[in-house]
This record gives sequence, C-alpha cells and structure tokens, in this order.
Amino acid sequence: HGLRATAEDGTHFDLLRGPGGDASQNSAHFGSPRGSGPNAHMVSLTDIWTRTEIAVALGGNSVAEKHLADQLLPALGPGMVVLGDRGFPSHEGLLDIAGTGAHFVMRASASWGLRRCGRPLADGTYLTKLSFRGRTMKARVIEFHIDFVTHLAAGDPLLTGAAAAGIVITILTTDDTGTGTGDGNGAAACQSDAPGVTVQVSQTFTLITSLLDTAAFPAAGIAALYGDRWSIE
Repeated sequence: HGLRATAEDGTHFDLLRGPGGDASQNSAHFGSPRGSGPNAHMVSLTDIWTRTEIAVALGGNSVAEKHLADQLLPALGPGMVVLGDRGFPSHEGLLDIAGTGAHFVMRASASWGLRRCGRPLADGTYLTKLSFRGRTMKARVIEFHIDFVTHLAAGDPLLTGAAAAGIVITILTTDDTGTGTGDGNGAAACQSDAPGVTVQVSQTFTLITSLLDTAAFPAAGIAALYGDRWSIE
C-alpha cells in the first residue's frame, strides 16, 4: 500500500575473547554472562522484503532492547511502517515512532489492558488512546486467532513453555514410532525422525497500529504483514 515495510528485532551474539581472557576489552565493554565469554546485544531495523539492514544499534549484553530500539529512531521517517514483537512497544516508544512520521504495527501483550475508544470500526477493529507525559494519539487495535496442527518431538520446549507465551497446546495423538500422522489421503501431514506428539497449536494475537484507515489498510492485510516480520530471522 505504498509504505516501506520494516521490522526491528534483537539478538545476542558472542564476541572473541581476545588477549587477556576475561580481562579483554570486549569483556570489559560488552560484559560476559556467567560462564561465557563476551557477548553483545544488537537491535536491527531491517527491510523485511529485501532483507537488507537499514540501521543497527549495538550495546552491552545487559542493555535493554527498548534502549537500543530508541537509537534507531533517526532511521525512521515518512513512508515507512515498522513492525515489532511484544518486547518492543511502549506508549512512549510508539509516540516517538509516530513523531518521526513513520507508522507502526506492534504486537501488544495482554498486560497492556487496551481500552476501547468509541464504537468498533466497520471491520471489527477498534480505537484506543496512547498517552505519555502530555502527548497523546489514537491507535487501532487488531485482534486475530490462529490454529494449526504440527508434530513436536518429545521434550520440545513448546510443550512446557507454551503457557508462558500465551499459546494453548492440545495433544491430539502420541507417536511412538516417529513416523508422524497422515492426512487421510495416504500423505504424511507431519513427519519426524523421533517419537513425539501431534498437537494443535492455538494462539491469539493483539496488534496495535497507527494505520487507522480500515479501507486503505484492511485488518487481514495488517495481520499478514505482521507474519512477514519473521522473514528477517
């Protein structure tokens, strides 16, 4: 729809120890997790379709992603939309992004407790208000749900950590042979080399965006755009 789609995301990566072991310059500057060598924290702003880096912010291992993301604001501007996962948005941060002239599509966690402003919009989405230190703006909230069936190996972290991520896991069948399950037409729907379980994964997403025009920016298109965020991985 005429906007350059970008995403910001963070990662940690190990650095060379260099001479001096734990006393190296990298360890002193970036820090070292316990039992590890020097480790840096980076947040990048990436064009999600060309997969090119627009800007990066680099800091110590313990530097918060939000602090690094704030350093990327000068790279934003009109004609852009920036996507981000639950760890990035804050009222202050979203107002700062809007202040650059760029738009945002960010996933909000349940803790936001978004309040509706007025009646639902024509497509079922609704407006909310963002405020921080005298600044305020309206934003649009889009909620959607996904379900899919997949095969997980025994001991997969998703089986034990799903609840913390807001994911509902329903075990459909157990698989002691590791061959997966079929689709009823002789084709294997899920394949695995190890025993595990076939599960249904259900998850609800809440997106908050500055794209308010329901005709120009349909909710389904914004939900699909958020899915494209993962292309930067």
